[in-house]
Amino acid sequence: MLIDGRNIARDIRAALRGEHAQFLRTPVLGVLMGEGDRVVDQFVRIKERTAHDIGVTLVRQWLSSSSTTEDALDGLARLCKCSDGVIVQLPLPASIESSLVVEAIPAEKDIDGIGKTPRVFPPVIEAMKEILKLNRIGIAGKDALIVGRGRLVGGPAAKWLASEGAHTTILAKDEKGLVSAARRADIIVLGAGAPGLLTPDMVKKGSVILDAGTSEEGGEVRGDADPRCAEEALIFTPVPGGIGPIAVSMIFKNLFLLMQKENPSESRG
Repeated sequence: MLIDGRNIARDIRAALRGEHAQFLRTPVLGVLMGEGDRVVDQFVRIKERTAHDIGVTLVRQWLSSSSTTEDALDGLARLCKCSDGVIVQLPLPASIESSLVVEAIPAEKDIDGIGKTPRVFPPVIEAMKEILKLNRIGIAGKDALIVGRGRLVGGPAAKWLASEGAHTTILAKDEKGLVSAARRADIIVLGAGAPGLLTPDMVKKGSVILDAGTSEEGGEVRGDADPRCAEEALIFTPVPGGIGPIAVSMIFKNLFLLMQKENPSESRG
């Protein structure tokens, strides 16, 4: 079954508009981002449209190609003062040590859940959780393969699935044993950014494929899974239109959750 992420996201946004009414003021989301990256700018524009739809103000803090790590840390500090939550939109300019910036995000403002002590799962993981919940897919006892070790997908996905009782294996896209691990897996999470890495011959019939690996090839956004894998899978998230739209909505679900935890006095509830 192909997952229609746009429809799921629409339902989440409707619920969030209802949650918005509980706040005594307009929530603010801050985004730290580099200038001049067309793909990054496109991602942020999508978030900005969703913010407008829900009733959130989005504020950008720009970094130029010559910005230093200190510039980025200063920009993050400014955003934290004027925002209820912040996102460090990766990748930052090459002149900046991104890991230091990410680790400096205060836990109470960390919408992406990628800092030192996250209080929420990354929005991509929340999107996966929502898909499995809606389709009543259990995790305990399942064999799960995670491809990619990134901050936003691979690492958090492994932690989440293990916490739910799955037998987890995490591999890089070029790591030995990938094909055999994929053929055994009941659940496959993709976050490698390698178009068409997973092919139908690597997929067990009736498995769940959660593709969060996005990259641009020939002017098109592609996922890590060959679309033909959907013919073998019980659940398949296409790219684009699968996990992505849901994850964008989950940014704002995380924002509201952190606001409620940090500032309960600013809520009508």
